[in-house]
Amino acid sequence: GAAARALVMVGIGKYADDLVRLAQRGGTVTQANASAALAVHLSADRLSTMEPLLFHKNPVVRANAVFALGRLRSEVSRERLTKLLVDDDSSLVRIASARALSRIGGAKKPLARAADSDPLELVRDAAKRALEVEFSPSPANEWRSFYFVDPALGYSPVSNEPYIVVGSDGVGLGIYSDARGEALIEHFSPGEHRVVCADRLNEL
Repeated sequence: GAAARALVMVGIGKYADDLVRLAQRGGTVTQANASAALAVHLSADRLSTMEPLLFHKNPVVRANAVFALGRLRSEVSRERLTKLLVDDDSSLVRIASARALSRIGGAKKPLARAADSDPLELVRDAAKRALEVEFSPSPANEWRSFYFVDPALGYSPVSNEPYIVVGSDGVGLGIYSDARGEALIEHFSPGEHRVVCADRLNEL
């Protein structure tokens, strides 16, 4: 995770391939943070580097890759995003695909089908919203603190454990709780968010 953030600080352009490798081969937290850096900062001339990440086993990586395609309004990706909207096992990825398609355009029929027939209300709502208005994520300008406890152990702090946090913009980040069970994210999109243990990605 720290390596991915460091590459962003010095400029993502020539390090895009390194971030893709981290997203492909790192641990769960590193995968999330490397793909999040690409999602938010990748330039249009390096768009093709995201293609392999659409097939990643980690749904956070796939969703972050989808976010990048939507942000860059990649019309050549419309067919692939439509397939993810329909077929991906992860609701996180299906929501990201609906939002990305709203930014790219030309996908009213698949969005209407998802709005009507996706098995999850969260996805149906995202597809309906995508039909009404282009997705516009809130700026990631908040500091957000998280505190992790274990109810089974008297709500004692859960220390040094990895988690995935997905902001209202749909970008997934990886964090570790510290010795007090706390974690801080400096640049976070305000609004509703989702948090899961890093070993429970199937919940996304």
